[in-house]
Amino acid sequence: MSHDKKCQNCGKTCSGKINMRFCSDACRKYYKRHGEISMAGVNGAINADKAGQDRTTPRTGSTNLGQYTAKKGIDLLFKMAETSLNGPPKATSSTIANTGVGGSLQILKAGESLAESKKLRVDKVALSQKYADFLVELAYPFKILIWGLPGSGKSTFSMALANEISNNCQLAYISGEEALNSPTLLDKQRRTLTGQNTNRCLFLNRLPNSETEWKQVLVNNNVFQIAPFKAVFYDSVTKLGITPFYVSAAANDYHIPEFEKSISHVFITHAHKDGQQYRGDGSWGHEVDVIIRVEKGIATTEKNRFGAVGKSLKVF
Repeated sequence: MSHDKKCQNCGKTCSGKINMRFCSDACRKYYKRHGEISMAGVNGAINADKAGQDRTTPRTGSTNLGQYTAKKGIDLLFKMAETSLNGPPKATSSTIANTGVGGSLQILKAGESLAESKKLRVDKVALSQKYADFLVELAYPFKILIWGLPGSGKSTFSMALANEISNNCQLAYISGEEALNSPTLLDKQRRTLTGQNTNRCLFLNRLPNSETEWKQVLVNNNVFQIAPFKAVFYDSVTKLGITPFYVSAAANDYHIPEFEKSISHVFITHAHKDGQQYRGDGSWGHEVDVIIRVEKGIATTEKNRFGAVGKSLKVF
């Protein structure tokens, strides 16, 4: 049986089933697309809003839309009145610091930057000629990533580099791969560490895991008290479970800002089985200053912010 009903969208009379709401599919889509606001308006006037037709009466918005518009208008009037009484809001250091990304905006002329840089003391590692030819230079605090296949000589090279750096300071070498009394570790120490440097290199069997332990290493035992700079070696990050962001996280979690600002860090990691890339997070390449690959007893710089890449050094 056919029933006469008015279209819920345009108001036209149409015949059909008792549950029919729209005269056409176009009216149904229009009604759904416009948030169930009909073309007929609140008074039932027909607003023909289809292509090729002119709207006879303006479409009335929903009650919620009207309330929202009224509220925004009141807020705007309130702000205008507040501005007329108190003047425009003044920018403070706190509001500036919390605006945008990366903290407060700094504007400095290049000439001023260069003048200030001359006043700053750039502390560099006093390298021997052998390592100066290889690395060119190192400036504290630095980060180095050393990688290679097992048996390639990466640990031997790392300990030789520790000996070079300990000419200037004391350092900690965390041996996660070998026990502190293992014959292989002791042999590397005998072959790489010289003179007083044997007393300036502190070997740890594991990674300190608390603020108390790190401060015990850095301060309480008078370690790093003789020389102004320090360094920590991690052998290896694969075994110790260190990520590229460990230094920043440890400085924050253990409340030791100097851990990131003053201490240099050297990370040793394994290579994939094919030997073409180091294991771990790809962010290592962005977080460190120098990347050194050790292969068959030859160390080669793959990245160096302090000098040229492609320099080689014979390890053994």
